[in-house]
Amino acid sequence: MIFLLTLSSATIPILESNLPILVSQYKVSDEQYQLDREINQDVAKKLIATLANKKQTFLTEQKLLSWYSWNYNDAQLYNILKSK
Repeated sequence: MIFLLTLSSATIPILESNLPILVSQYKVSDEQYQLDREINQDVAKKLIATLANKKQTFLTEQKLLSWYSWNYNDAQLYNILKSK
């Protein structure tokens, strides 16, 4: 799952829309696995935080671009992420 966070910034809207599914992969329901549950909850929290950080980094980087480095695909993604 963590591999998904290394993909292009264009995947951020897809990851955000599927975040509940991604987080549910780290849930453990059996009581005997208390330590595993705590570790998995930490991983799920880090997944959410990393995705939010990736989104914020992309938005910040886009604000700093000049017209010379502007491209249409990133501009569309910026508008989608900014509207959420």
